[in-house]
Amino acid sequence: MRIVQRLAEASRQKRAACTDKSRLLFASIRVHSRLFSPLFRAHYSLMRHAIWLVILLGLIGCAPQEITEQIPIAGRRSVTFRRIGNEFVKAENDRFAVVEAGLTTYRTEGKNFVRWQFTIRPRPDTELAMVEVEDVTARRPALIIKDEHPQIEELQWSQQSPLIRATPALVPWLFSPNETTRVFRITVTEPDGKRSAVYQATRYSAEAKKKFRVLMGPELQNPPAS
Repeated sequence: MRIVQRLAEASRQKRAACTDKSRLLFASIRVHSRLFSPLFRAHYSLMRHAIWLVILLGLIGCAPQEITEQIPIAGRRSVTFRRIGNEFVKAENDRFAVVEAGLTTYRTEGKNFVRWQFTIRPRPDTELAMVEVEDVTARRPALIIKDEHPQIEELQWSQQSPLIRATPALVPWLFSPNETTRVFRITVTEPDGKRSAVYQATRYSAEAKKKFRVLMGPELQNPPAS
């Protein structure tokens, strides 16, 4: 009986000792947790900022990059253009900058027309005596605008080309299923006779041309197959 009591007492003491050790261990963990919490929070903050940086760099990597492209023009020569995605960077020099170069549509009496519209912004010290716009996409330049009395409104010069009947015969590229790039030479003449020019490219994908034809109206929604 005494042996059993001694064994029970020994077991109780052992359990008490284990309980005390557990209490000391958990107390130690709480102390260390309090000591290292600021370090953990700082580490977590750094990790969070690092993750956002990786996401930002990923988004930048997905953004279209600027590239250069050489395009042949009239006169058996090529011009280098800068492009971001499918959009060409607007051309400029030390006398003026291109603001707009694009095709617009006009409808009257049930018939569709198109015309080019151009806008430039002269530099503060640039005076305009004449502005010429040529289409230099083909082998020979084609003059489409010659403004001998250019007017500046809101710091810009803007002008449209004459209307062109929007038919496959007169504007074949607009009805082509392929991508089309048009190149224009914009020349400014100043009162002292000084001339300066830039080349501006504009590109139309097959889908963009299709949407443009639909925009023009029912007359040309279903153009004849080429």
